[in-house]
Amino acid sequence: MVNDCAVSVRPTLRLASRVAVALALAGLFACGAGPHGNGTVGGSPSASASRVERRELDHHPPINLVVRLGDPQAALAFASAQDFGPAASVALSALILARLRAHGVSDVTSMPTSAGLELATLCADRAAAGVFVEQVTRALATPLAEHDEALPAIQEALAALRGRSFAGPAQAMLAGCSGELGLAPGAALPDPRTAAGRAELEKYRQFAFTTRASAFAALGSSEFVDGAASELGKVADWPRGDAVADAWPDLDVSNVDASNVNRHLSVALRVADADRALASLSGLSAPDSDLSLRLRTFAPSFSLARLSFLARPRGACVRADLELGASDPGPSLNEATIAASIVSDELRAALAASEPEHALDESIVAPSDPRDAAARAAWRALSGRLEPGPERRLIALTVHPSERAQFNNLASALDDFEKRPARAALETKIRTEAGQGELWLLAGSPCGTLAESNEEAGQSALALTLAARAASSGVTLEPWLTADA
Repeated sequence: MVNDCAVSVRPTLRLASRVAVALALAGLFACGAGPHGNGTVGGSPSASASRVERRELDHHPPINLVVRLGDPQAALAFASAQDFGPAASVALSALILARLRAHGVSDVTSMPTSAGLELATLCADRAAAGVFVEQVTRALATPLAEHDEALPAIQEALAALRGRSFAGPAQAMLAGCSGELGLAPGAALPDPRTAAGRAELEKYRQFAFTTRASAFAALGSSEFVDGAASELGKVADWPRGDAVADAWPDLDVSNVDASNVNRHLSVALRVADADRALASLSGLSAPDSDLSLRLRTFAPSFSLARLSFLARPRGACVRADLELGASDPGPSLNEATIAASIVSDELRAALAASEPEHALDESIVAPSDPRDAAARAAWRALSGRLEPGPERRLIALTVHPSERAQFNNLASALDDFEKRPARAALETKIRTEAGQGELWLLAGSPCGTLAESNEEAGQSALALTLAARAASSGVTLEPWLTADA
């Protein structure tokens, strides 16, 4: 059967660090730039949110319907979430693509990550949408045979995944939060040539072929999306199955990897509110943001490389990656501690200040490519379905092997640094001056800048500068700084 869906073929295995936003499984902001594609959506939040409708069908996965006109063609997408890691996503993607191509559906984009996968295609009409839905259902409903025609494609995809190795368990831990594809050193992969390997692959297939782990999305005219939903209702029933668990981290974790390639520091927050998490990223990457300013002042060896976001079935993950210059001699424990603390502070501040209303739904209609928009919509149907836990912070520092030993106490050093007293007792004096029409407050210190060390130089100046920049209704703030006050 030939599908009328027509798009250009994209690689089967795509690293999750592609520059994109939100509902692509691990959408990323490039440092200093907005979302990939059209950026933020114009118009009111309610206007964009009203175009996303979740439709539940008996004995079938849910489907998100997005009415959007003006695209050359409509789009259809499939998404599935799982708890088995990157190998499952890569293998499932290869399995479905191989079986789709065997039945004439060859022009499909594939976007696997460690948290799940997305497939998307353009469709000329409702009939083409019906073919895609039918063939995805057949691909997942058919067990893997010993000499299955899809096994070579699965083996090739897993071999490609093997080439994406992380420096160590610290990087792998953060990738598990933010969705990047890759393997920890020594991680095992299922071998499709063995019975045990095929049994593992069968476990992945059976989990995905359930109404609680997968979803579809249609994007186009109201007639097309309604037709696509009707076509989904016509295919064979799907098993209910088990829902994805999407385990929440028990504790905050800080780990260190060793690599000869490069040094970098990554901080991720697992948070409850995905809308707020996505909305928080818009101002963090600007060159004049508080994050960039504080890094340049207190941790100049580090620079912000990227910000990433992943909407998950349970809450969300926001992540910031810092890099060190190739000629940099390497950070000290104190510098790494300060940098990690600054990033943590600014991520939390951005979360608290964000205006999250409909951020996820707005991001669905943002991409100019309807396939990307449909893929986000399909993943949106799987995100936020489970109860989140309390905020958790994950930190991964990668340094050269010769430097590794000095960072053994990173976690305790960071804990000590952040528990230092942040407030000091203030002496107060009040004087009334007749005839003044305003209230004046002078907050001063006898310390000044004279006693600052190399590690803390500039802190007082930065504190005053940030205070003066803060928005305040009816109050004017003026910095005042000398060597002794």
